[in-house]
Amino acid sequence: MKKLSEEEFENAIKRLINGEITKVKLAKELETEPRTLDNKIQEVSVTNPKLYNEYIRTLPYKQKGIDHIDYEALVIYMLKRGLTADEAAQKFEISRRTVSRRICELENKELLNMYREVADNRKHRRNNGIELNRKISELEYRDVVIGGVNDRRKAELLAIEARFNKLCETMDKGQAAKVMGYGDRDRVYKLLNELYKLEIEEYTQKANEEQIQAANHAETNKPINTKQKEEITKNETPTEETKKQAKHEGRRTRPDLDDEGR
Repeated sequence: MKKLSEEEFENAIKRLINGEITKVKLAKELETEPRTLDNKIQEVSVTNPKLYNEYIRTLPYKQKGIDHIDYEALVIYMLKRGLTADEAAQKFEISRRTVSRRICELENKELLNMYREVADNRKHRRNNGIELNRKISELEYRDVVIGGVNDRRKAELLAIEARFNKLCETMDKGQAAKVMGYGDRDRVYKLLNELYKLEIEEYTQKANEEQIQAANHAETNKPINTKQKEEITKNETPTEETKKQAKHEGRRTRPDLDDEGR
């Protein structure tokens, strides 16, 4: 890999974040492989956590197969919320092509026909009929997201890691890789690096969420200063106009000191 200073490499990551260059092109520019570049980027989680957080927010790892979405539940959500395929794809961070393909594969043909009828009405700027609206209103919401984006892939990689480690107790790593059908240990290392990348991202994201929760908790329990107390008291003290309005509406107000004992 081409030698860069820490600052130069961080600037390269910023180019990725800003969409100025793809990872494949950057790897070529740095005279390395995308996998090696990934490993180098992971090191930034230690040297510059803020930049790494920004990187995984912008370019998070995602497994190739999208199986964390219940597409029947997604169609129900779309029908009840009046969303287009483009809007649903954006909301749930799935490609428009995947949404359309998976909807067409639905086994629930009645739901599929409802979706197509609504889409056709939208295309020709027609209102949905009374019967169609009734059917949509009777649909019940279900959870659209049924797991983490990378849950399946992580489970697969953990199983590979466990088997590889078990085999390495009785043979060398090269033999273990061959027994598993990967040819050589480099292929196994590539898979394990993928697992470690996932785990680092998950750990970082969880730490970020905990920091945000802690900050929100601290803000909620922040002591009220004298000026804020005066403002709250001022806002809570009923004016003469408020008292008259409350009396007219038959409501009770908190009495002031002059009212007590009368």
